[in-house]
Amino acid sequence: KAYKFTEKTLQYFAKYPGLAEEHKEEVNNKTLRSVDMDKSQNQVQFLIIGAQKAGTDYLADLLNVHPKLTLPGHEVHFFDHHYPKWSFEKYRQRTCGNSTHTVCGEKSPIYMTNRRYIDRIHRDFPEMKLILVLREPVSRILSAYNYAEDRETDPDIVGKPLKDALYFEDFKNVEKMYCQRSLYMRQISYILTKFPRDQLYFILSDDLHDKENFDQESLLKFLGVPFREQMIIEDAHRTSGHREMEPELEKCLQEIFSIPNKQLFDFLGRDMPESWKY
Repeated sequence: KAYKFTEKTLQYFAKYPGLAEEHKEEVNNKTLRSVDMDKSQNQVQFLIIGAQKAGTDYLADLLNVHPKLTLPGHEVHFFDHHYPKWSFEKYRQRTCGNSTHTVCGEKSPIYMTNRRYIDRIHRDFPEMKLILVLREPVSRILSAYNYAEDRETDPDIVGKPLKDALYFEDFKNVEKMYCQRSLYMRQISYILTKFPRDQLYFILSDDLHDKENFDQESLLKFLGVPFREQMIIEDAHRTSGHREMEPELEKCLQEIFSIPNKQLFDFLGRDMPESWKY
């Protein structure tokens, strides 16, 4: 009984070709553009769109060290929570502030989880650069569960072990997407229908936390700013998690993600790290 969620999960995976149902929406362009953007000011040029619990906070903090980059210290959530209530100019102000001589971006890991958000980004900012940080799927699920349990963002799982929490996997509620948010190629495949490959930059959590060897030069070149020296900061967001995963459940999840992992690294064209091999 504890592992029937796998059958349910796979049935949903077959039903939904992407992470979430594609939504067609009527956008109130008049509301969005009620205040025209000030073209003399900086515009948002890049987004860190995910994945949740993969190191996006650390990456944003790291990029903020660079004198030519500006990111707000919080998640902006324009394309999900504040769309279309905010004008583009309000979005620019909340993201870039008064910065005029830097490349401006923001981090909201929820963006990669829903086709609607990707559609909005593409429709309004088709030249936007997208950064995706990817973490080994099973450890990401455990970290997301610990986070949800600590913050009580998913009331159904409070006080319950992970194997029970996965019964509540919901494909229409992002707070209950544990397995789905780790199926990266399903999300990437849809993003690639909207954005060309050269507007996407992929980072593995394994590489990001190898502070001495992380290829910052390539990332900064992607963002259009100069590389001067390796930036190193302490990771104030990294936690070990207070609950471990049952070995039987871990093995079950590894079986689910073994093929998607292979598909991901075939797409990335690089060797799979040991932490991703089961």
